Amino acid sequence: MSGSNTFDKIDARRELYRRRLKQRQNTSRSRLRGYLLLIFTLPILFILSRRGGDNLSNYSANNVGSSNVIKDKMKESHFNYSTVLQSSSTHTQTNDTTEKMLSNLMMIKEHLNSTDTHTQSNDTTQVGSVKFIPYPHKTLGSGDAMKCNWTTIPLNETNNTYDYTQQKAFSEGVCIPQNISIHIFSSNEAKECLSSKRVIISGDSYNKQLFVGLADILLSKHIQNGKEILDSTYRNTVTALTNSVLAKRYKNDPNFPNVQYKCERQCYGNYATRPFNEVCAECINSYTEDDNTIAVVGAGIHLPGGITGVKDRVRMISSFLDRSNRTIYVPMPHSLVEMVPTKYLAAAPSKNAMKEEVYNELLPNLAPVNPEQPFLDTYQMTRSCTFSNCTFDGGHKSRFVNRMKAQLLLNTLCEYSIR
Repeated sequence: MSGSNTFDKIDARRELYRRRLKQRQNTSRSRLRGYLLLIFTLPILFILSRRGGDNLSNYSANNVGSSNVIKDKMKESHFNYSTVLQSSSTHTQTNDTTEKMLSNLMMIKEHLNSTDTHTQSNDTTQVGSVKFIPYPHKTLGSGDAMKCNWTTIPLNETNNTYDYTQQKAFSEGVCIPQNISIHIFSSNEAKECLSSKRVIISGDSYNKQLFVGLADILLSKHIQNGKEILDSTYRNTVTALTNSVLAKRYKNDPNFPNVQYKCERQCYGNYATRPFNEVCAECINSYTEDDNTIAVVGAGIHLPGGITGVKDRVRMISSFLDRSNRTIYVPMPHSLVEMVPTKYLAAAPSKNAMKEEVYNELLPNLAPVNPEQPFLDTYQMTRSCTFSNCTFDGGHKSRFVNRMKAQLLLNTLCEYSIR
């Protein structure tokens, strides 16, 4: 019996030894796998961190389909966020650390998996609603608050929840303010907000292109197939055609927004025979007698009467705003001097400096400092655009940039929320 017990004890010790050896081997293998995974993952994360995760996370966290903040609840999404990160890298730059990149990836995943207008969960789709914000409309901000990051956000081919307007915006480029949450409106959302409203857009060539950009959104197609506007002759042609198409749509459907470019000779600047602040205000006021009319005026580069200095321009524009009813002011855009054609290049730096000085001098007269004077700060948006196709002549912007200006206008006039 004692011999049998001895062998039993030996077998038990052997079994215990085998178990401990197997446990140590498993632990070693787990550690090896962890080290290999870490070695493999870190270079990938470093590369991704150099490729624009920060700008995309800012966009995703605040803007994709909703102006709400990230929800805590996570659900399945049609988005492939790895593809989005890689595809947007050509247009974004950042110096994120690996740790920040991991955080950004989680933010993207959480937001894209959250329930909003464009995602489905449990066979139920939440629907967004829009409402018009009466004068003085919604104050978005100005100056540093409206600095933004331009990025592209290609969508997964299986995701068809965005309309043509939104898909084009995401693929061509959107500018997302760093400190202001905005919504990229679909055509139906824009029409719903501005239904039965009259929008009068007036001013110089920059505002003509804003007008065309808004029409592209409302029509859910691009006038003249989106052909770029490279000169004043074609700009006038497209503006006239856009006026005609929008007027016809409104005539056939009174619920369609009544959007028109008006008061060109009075508000463009150098066509008027009387001071801009008087003649433009009179023309605008002839259309804004009722509360359903919104005036959007952008002028400053062509002011008449020998107006050349910054202070004179600021005084005249401020006087115009005091005289005009319910008017949203749009500043002159920032110019990329290196893109200006050779024949205009000599005067380009001084003109750009003048634009910036006028912009800075006007800020105290406009919202949010003066809430009663709405302001569409497109200066920061155009200043931020460094894509190679942002502009063809330095000052006038490409069609996708002007549609982004129109999105900023819609965010000033309309409030988006989840029902």
